[in-house]
Amino acid sequence: MARTLLLVIDKQRDFEDDRGALTSGAAAQATTPFVVERMEAALAAGALVACTLDTHQPGTPEFRVWGEAEFREFGPHCLRYSWGWQLVDPVQQVVDRQRLAGRPIYLIEKPTFDAFLGRVTDGPAEDLGLGLDGLIAKYGITRVELVGLVTPICVCHTAKAARQRGLEVAVYEAGVASFSPESHRQGLEEMRAAGCIVL
Repeated sequence: MARTLLLVIDKQRDFEDDRGALTSGAAAQATTPFVVERMEAALAAGALVACTLDTHQPGTPEFRVWGEAEFREFGPHCLRYSWGWQLVDPVQQVVDRQRLAGRPIYLIEKPTFDAFLGRVTDGPAEDLGLGLDGLIAKYGITRVELVGLVTPICVCHTAKAARQRGLEVAVYEAGVASFSPESHRQGLEEMRAAGCIVL
C-alpha cells in the first residue's frame, strides 16, 4: 500500500532559537505551530513521520567529508549532543508523546544537507541504521512531504534528491523558512523547477 512520509527537516535550536548559531530567527519560529499541526495530522492519518537532525561531530570521517567545508562557510553549528543540536521544544514534545505511546517518530541524523545521506538513530528498533532509501523501500513510500529549515539548503537538497528517486514531493510553504525572504523564495523556486509541488 502506498504511503506518505512527512519529513521535518532540521527544526533544531541552532537554526531557530534566537540564541542559535545559524538561526533564521522569527521566520523559523513562525513556522513551528504549522509544523506541529502537520506532524499531528500526518500521525493521525497513518503516515510515517521523521525528523532530521543536522549532526556534526569533529574527528569523524563524515565531518572530514562534509562538516569541515560547511563550518568554513557557515561557522560551527549543530554539534552532536550540544544545546543547539536539539530539536526545538514544541517538536520535541510531539516526539516524546509518540515515544511514550509506543509509536516512535523516526530521528535521522544527517552529516550534510541531503537527508538521504543520513541514518535512523531513533525509532522502531527494527529500523535503526536504515537510511531514507531503506525506509522508503520497506514501507512503500511514494510521496514525501517536507517542512522545516532552511528552505534553499537542507529542505531544497532533500526535495531534489527525493524527486531524483521518482517520488512525489510536496513542500508546505507555511512550514519552511530561511535567513531572508529572498533566499526563501529562491529555495521555493528551485524546488518548483525540480518538479516539487509547493502548497
